[in-house]
Amino acid sequence: MEYSRNSTANTLRLPSRELHLMILEATLMASIAITSLVGNGLVCVVIYRTNTLRRVTNCYIVALSCAGILMASLDMPLIVAILYNGEWIYGEFLCNLQGFTGLVLSMGTQLMIGMTAVNRYVCILKPNMYRRWFSIKSSVRTIICGWISAVVTLAIPYAAGYSKFRFHVRKACCFIILKTKSLMQLTQLLLC
Repeated sequence: MEYSRNSTANTLRLPSRELHLMILEATLMASIAITSLVGNGLVCVVIYRTNTLRRVTNCYIVALSCAGILMASLDMPLIVAILYNGEWIYGEFLCNLQGFTGLVLSMGTQLMIGMTAVNRYVCILKPNMYRRWFSIKSSVRTIICGWISAVVTLAIPYAAGYSKFRFHVRKACCFIILKTKSLMQLTQLLLC
């Protein structure tokens, strides 16, 4: 699909809405983005400045906050502009970038939440194992591996030509379209 405004204007345009609704949607999304930036930024600053908070569990919290900051600074501004303009005007490269980063950040966030849950589970129910298995270095390694697996899970089908990113009118952002679900399922299975 070409991203020229003439040939695909109908597929790149949001449904017609009244002006006050467009402004309300864009303002709410901008408020969410700003709140996410400020809130997640404050979490990182507080953990960085407070020595007693520099603990293993907070490594995962900082990773989650960084994902929130990236989402609020990379993906949400485009969504705000789309909600205000009513159409995708940024071309194929930014569509691929927004779709890929949005899904990687979402998948990475889910992995970080899962890692935090495992960390808390072992800490509470198996404290002796916790001291052996969890240090700041090992937690940073698992966080890096989690983010790498999120990138690889989405990059393999895209690089192999089994998926692509296209503007999705109902989501007001670019989203993945799979040519076949089998490769994505196989990739996820191998990385889990």
